[in-house]
Order: sequence, then structure tokens, then C-alpha cells
Amino acid sequence: EELKQSEERYKILMEVSPYAHFVHIDGVIIYANEATVKMFKANSIEDVIGKNLYDYMHPDYLAFAEKRLEQIKNGANNLPSAEIKFICLDGSIIDAEVSARAFNYNNQQSILVIANDITKKKNTQKKLIESETRYKKLFNLSPEALYLVDNDRFILVNVAFLNLVGAKSFDEIKGKSLLDFVHPDYKTLYLERKKTVLQSTELEAIPFVEYKLIKLDGSIVYAEISSSKIEFEGRTVVQSVARNITERKSIESALKESQERYKLIIENSPYALAVHQNGKLIYANPATLKLINANSLDEIIGKPVLDFVHPEYKQIAIKRIQEGAKTLQTLPPLEEKLLSLDGKEFIAEITSIPFYLNGILSFQLIINDVTKIKAANEQLTMLSNALEQSSSGILISDVDGKIEYVNKKFEEITGYELKDIVGQNPRILKSGKQDLAFYQNLWNTILSGNNYRAELLNKKKSGELYWELNLISSIKNAEGKITHFVAVKEDITEQKKIEFELRKAKDEAEEAAKVRTHLLANMSHEFRTPLGSIIGFSSILKDEA
Repeated sequence: EELKQSEERYKILMEVSPYAHFVHIDGVIIYANEATVKMFKANSIEDVIGKNLYDYMHPDYLAFAEKRLEQIKNGANNLPSAEIKFICLDGSIIDAEVSARAFNYNNQQSILVIANDITKKKNTQKKLIESETRYKKLFNLSPEALYLVDNDRFILVNVAFLNLVGAKSFDEIKGKSLLDFVHPDYKTLYLERKKTVLQSTELEAIPFVEYKLIKLDGSIVYAEISSSKIEFEGRTVVQSVARNITERKSIESALKESQERYKLIIENSPYALAVHQNGKLIYANPATLKLINANSLDEIIGKPVLDFVHPEYKQIAIKRIQEGAKTLQTLPPLEEKLLSLDGKEFIAEITSIPFYLNGILSFQLIINDVTKIKAANEQLTMLSNALEQSSSGILISDVDGKIEYVNKKFEEITGYELKDIVGQNPRILKSGKQDLAFYQNLWNTILSGNNYRAELLNKKKSGELYWELNLISSIKNAEGKITHFVAVKEDITEQKKIEFELRKAKDEAEEAAKVRTHLLANMSHEFRTPLGSIIGFSSILKDEA
């Protein structure tokens, strides 16, 4: 009775069991529970009972199953479970984990088979393996340094990480922790971040943070590292991504130095530099403050830039701003009349450079005060016109006598045009009528800084000789050094002709006077002789009378 009850209880357990339970004698199934019907995808128990087990077995496993059955019949009841493939009634193939045991049923040796459909498990494991295979492949191919740690020891790293720490193979870092590579200044940060990751309940990455690392060769490398917990090969490990930012740090450092140098240049620039955004000034360097008579930035920051433009030039300034906003091209220098804080007017040459600052269109202005330069240019123009329009010939040469400039009157006098004579020496005008001593005296005089004045008989381009009155003066720089000579030349040929004629007339008059005097003297002598005779004869005749 107890045995019968025990069998009933076991039968009940088999019926409700999620695993397939079936009994076969020499391969013929004589009992099966509902889980067996479900596993073989049968419609009812009748589809299973009386069927031969080997009809369900995959051909690849028949030999194995027969061998295992023989072992069980021979008393081997402690054999481990085995994986076997079955072909279901619908033709699908499943994987099952099977264990079997022999027992006596109705005086016949029977085999109890317990089978667990592990198809989904196998597929899941397969997908997991495939996923981990893909993960490892991507892991190794990633350009970013990746590493996995378990108990703070490396278990998997990729090539990029080996390169990051200067290792040639995993063996060089096996058993090590990232802490072994962390610079002492960053160890506290590493330990705090490690604690945060391990205490987190979610598989979320903590943000990237910068570390200074020491490579195996002792050199320094900078990296940004983010970490998170992941499931890997059935366990929870910490995955980290390390980005080598050494080059970026170097660039940032160079950029910072460049910005500091730029700021230094801007702050000390002799040119006024300012920036306006949305029509208002947001920056001005000291030269700008000085130019507009401001004592500090606070006096002008936030003021409309057009407040500093003379009313006559505001429309021009507005058009320039609109053009810069449209083209985003540097606007060339343009003269504008500006106003200082105290209302003083001045002329400036302004270059406008559009650019984006914090995502907002801005304009950098390079302001060059040309008030004095403009006045000087006007004076220079006046002097240039005076030279060009002078009634005297003007020649300017360097200290070596190389001609750099002649005016129109010089061209008119000599017949040489500027293009013909620039770079030549004034000796091109020599007629050969003045000796070497003459010219040595000339050069000694002007090189000593004294003025030289003389009349010269020179030769024109045509070969014609002409007289000129030559006044040569030296031009000196701020240090008092002679840099150029300027010669003022007057064509005195006609004067010389007049002087020659006057001298000739004078000479002729003087000669005539001499002749006249001599003639009169002779005539006086000749007259006196007969007259004396006449007077003498008269006296004799008188006495005789």
C-alpha cells in the first residue's frame, strides 16, 4: 500500500514537473508526462505513447544514445547528464539535457528518462557567445583605449590601451591595476572614482575625467577616463574608456600661450583695437582708451559704437557693418572721422574684421589715428607740388651721389627725364670744363655738412653746353647723419651771355677809350708843333715890324 502511494505521489510529481519525464522499454515509450508531449510538440499523449524513442532522436546522436543506454542497462546509474538533439513531430530540432536511470517496471527492465529542453538556453548562450565575440572584436579594434578590470586587476585590454601605457603585450601589465599607472597627484581622484563605480547600482558610466598617467618608460601621458559596470562572461566587471588627450593638452597649452601672447600684443599694441557686438563695445585695448580720452574700460564698455562716429560718417559706418555681416570678409582700411569722449574730432583709418565670439557675430576694429599723418601728407603734398612746380631745377641724391629724384624743371633744363636719370650720378652732366680739384672741393664741402654754391658749365643730354648756378645742401636724419643731398640749379646761360656781351662791350669801350686817348695825345703833339712854329714866326714878324 505504501509503495502504491509512493508511486502515486511520484506520478503526480512527474505530471506537474516542467521537465519531460518518460519511460521506455527497449526504446518504446510506455509512459510520458505532459512536459514530454510539449517538448516533442505533440498534440496529445497518444502521439507519444507507443512511439520509438529513437524516432525522435537526431541521427548524429543515435550511436551515442545507444552506447549510453547499454551502459545504463549494465548498471551505470550515476552517469552525468548529456546534451542530445531531438527531432520534434513538427520537424523542428531541439537541444535537451538528458539524464536516464534503469528500473524494474512490471518485471521488465525499463528506462526512466528526464529531459530538459535547453534550446532557448543554448540559443541564448550562443547569442551571448556571439555577442561577446563581437564585443571582443570591437573592443580590440576600437581606436579608443579600452580595458576591463575585476577586483581592480586588468583582465582584458585592447591594443590602444597597450599603446597608451607603453606596453607591447598584455603580459607586461598582467596582474596590474590602473592605479599602478596613475600619477601620484591623481591617485586620490582614482580611488574616489573607483568607489563611486563599485557602489553604483546601475550600469551607468560615470563622466569622463582627466588623469595624468605614467607610462612604463616613465614618460607622461594625459587621458580622459570614464568607467561603468558591465556583465562579462557571467560576472560583473568594470569597463573603462580612456582617451589619449596628450596632444590635445599640448594644443590647449600652446593655444593658451598663444592667447596670452596675443593678449599681451593686443594690450601693448600701438594701434587702437576694439571689439563691438550687437552694436555695442565689449572690449578696447589701452591704445583705444588713450585715443578716445577714456580713463578706463568702464567708461566705454556697453556704449553704442556709433556714438564714437562723427555724424557725417555714421551712414558709412552702418553700411560697413552691414557689408561685414553679409560677407564675413575683412573690410579694408577706410578713413572715417571719429569722436573722442570729450567730443574731439580726429581722422582714423579703420579695418573691420567680422568674426564669431561665443556664437555671436562680432567685429574687431583696428583703428589707426591718421590725423597727424594726414596733415603731414598734406604738407608733403604741398612741398612735393612746390618742388614739381619750382622754377629751379631740383636734384636729390643719396650720400654716394646716386640720383633719386629730379623735378620737371630739371628735365626741362637738361633734357634728361626722371626715368633716364634715376640711379645715375650727377657726373652725367659733366662738360669737362671743370677740373678734378673743382669737384674735390665740391664733395669736401658738402660732405662736411656745409652748403656749396658755384657756377658750373655743364652738358645737356643733347650735348649742348649750358651754365648753371648750383646750390647744394645736405639733408640730415634725426641723429644728424647726412642721408641725402639736394641741389637747386638755375640755368644762367642767358645771364652768362649777357654778362659776356657786357664784358665784351666794356672791354671794347675800354679799348676804344685807350685808342682815343692815344690819338688825342698824338694829335695834340702834332698840333702843338706847327702851332708853335706859327706863333714863333708871328712873333718874329711882329718884331720885325
